[in-house]
Amino acid sequence: MIQKILRTLLLAISVLCAYLLISLLEGWILDQPKSLGPELATLIGMTMIVFLFVPLFAWMDTASQNMVQAVSRIFSGSFGRTGFYIFLFATLGILYLIYLYMWFNVRLI
Repeated sequence: MIQKILRTLLLAISVLCAYLLISLLEGWILDQPKSLGPELATLIGMTMIVFLFVPLFAWMDTASQNMVQAVSRIFSGSFGRTGFYIFLFATLGILYLIYLYMWFNVRLI
């Protein structure tokens, strides 16, 4: 049960990170029609999104299993399971701060 929860949290973190990359890519794409033209910029953007998401989701399952095991080993000696949860929720908190700044230009720190 714990493994499923951890894998779900890691999946959520991976999806949020991927969306951040897509947002940065989108900003770049929206600046390109001036030099490339909207048709070519759209084609390049769509291609880059596919090349980002297809490997990401193919790799995500294996990576999440390996990450759960690696982080469990790292935190088992020092903080135990509590340290692992702190790591996951700290990562989600950092992503929250990044999204808050990116979407609304608000800094809490």
